[in-house]
Amino acid sequence: MDRVATEAVRQGGTWSSSTVASLEKGIAAGSLENMIVLSKTISAIDDRPFGLSDLFPGEGDIELSDKLKISRSALRSILNGHEVDAERESSVEQTMAEFLNRRLAAELPAYLADLSLKTIELASSIGDGAIRTHQPTLAEERAAKKLGITPLAIAAMCMLEYQGRTLDEEAANRAAAVETADKLRNCTVKITAKGGANGKLFGAITGKEISEALMAQFSLDVGKQKIVLDEPIKAFGTYEVKAKLGYEVSARFSVSVSEE
Repeated sequence: MDRVATEAVRQGGTWSSSTVASLEKGIAAGSLENMIVLSKTISAIDDRPFGLSDLFPGEGDIELSDKLKISRSALRSILNGHEVDAERESSVEQTMAEFLNRRLAAELPAYLADLSLKTIELASSIGDGAIRTHQPTLAEERAAKKLGITPLAIAAMCMLEYQGRTLDEEAANRAAAVETADKLRNCTVKITAKGGANGKLFGAITGKEISEALMAQFSLDVGKQKIVLDEPIKAFGTYEVKAKLGYEVSARFSVSVSEE
């Protein structure tokens, strides 16, 4: 419970262990704010996407009052942004859909505005305060419009997630990694070395040597720490080598080692 409460606070809630216990027992109110915080908390703890609709798994109906109920499938459909089919759903479910849509429309903007402020405050407290003078870029403004939060909050989220880099900088770095990978796949790096008997090298070819050869021969800046050798290169020949460029981007290329 302590872990859930701690993570919930990080997600913008004001929960304690007793709050979590109350939610489990059905004592605490299942407000929209609590549901949003809970879904974000579960997502963070389990390290996987978890939306509002995931809070209502399975089949059957949910009783909202003595006279009002809705099927779980219909509620999931509404929370996922789909319209309820009037020909397939009961009038009660249609009424509930309208009620939920009104509540979401009424409460969500205020929650997102509060989330924006808290995100900016967090980024400002962790960093050097540069977020408060940051001028949102076009990409940040577009992302903010889609998510319903402020452009500055988008910038703050990116700075927190990407160690101080903006959304545009991160996108540029990702694009550069993809471009480098495309160029690497057509490369055969040539390295000469001294060898002994039976084609064996005196020592082994290192990632540092391969990195330097890539820069000298192809003007590709691939740090030695990004070069992955399946096994040490200790003999003359041609080998397939992998480069991990970040952003889940990688490429394989050839290294040809010949005698000096």
